Amino acid sequence: MTFQPPPLRPPSDANGRTRTFATVVVILIALLVVGLFAGRFALRSFLYPKPGQMPPVVAESTERLLEQLQSVLEKRAPAVLQSLQPGLSDKQIDELQAKGGFSLSPDLRAMYRWRNGSKSDFIPGHRFLPLEDVVAERDALASQNKAASWGGRMFYAAFAAHREPWVHILDDGAGDGYFHDPVRGKSGEFFYNMGEASYYVFFPSARNFLKGVIDGYEQEIFKVKDGGKDLDEDFEQAMKMWHRLGAANAE
Repeated sequence: MTFQPPPLRPPSDANGRTRTFATVVVILIALLVVGLFAGRFALRSFLYPKPGQMPPVVAESTERLLEQLQSVLEKRAPAVLQSLQPGLSDKQIDELQAKGGFSLSPDLRAMYRWRNGSKSDFIPGHRFLPLEDVVAERDALASQNKAASWGGRMFYAAFAAHREPWVHILDDGAGDGYFHDPVRGKSGEFFYNMGEASYYVFFPSARNFLKGVIDGYEQEIFKVKDGGKDLDEDFEQAMKMWHRLGAANAE
């Protein structure tokens, strides 16, 4: 009887299993990374959608619209006009932009040359922020994020990092309101946002917003009450007006 030695296990088999395991791990990590990026992109698209089809840009120049606004405020809401602060020079605007690390559109520069924000509401529920307040708010948010815990920074990166370029123009007192995004591009760079509902109204230009303010006061959609100290609005008519001048992400 001839002796038959047992079959030898190929010496490379263990290394093969190691390589297979390593390959599986790499694939799983790659899938996880792709999933995280895809999830983050989907989340960002939900939290900050792109504007849909918008109406045309208002034909009047910004300067002409500001003249009309001045006139309508004199007639309909003198207390609002009185609360507006003197405008800034181009040099002052440039210095504040450099300090805050942002840039305004030509329309918004014209607004700040006209008036540097307001002491009280400019339209119902919203104060026109002085540019130095805009800078201070951005500095405070940056400091807050820098001092946050690792978990806090991760939460910010997932749910609020898309807001980082935004320049807050009109504030509702709770962090929402009207914003300018110099990164987004010309169409839709000025918009209204209610964060908790992920609700937006995008405007093709800040001129459309100014037209809405003029129409709001002229048509008494915005009304002065209580001896001129407070403002009220017809919410249904205001929504129709804003949707006529801009595009909401949800109806």
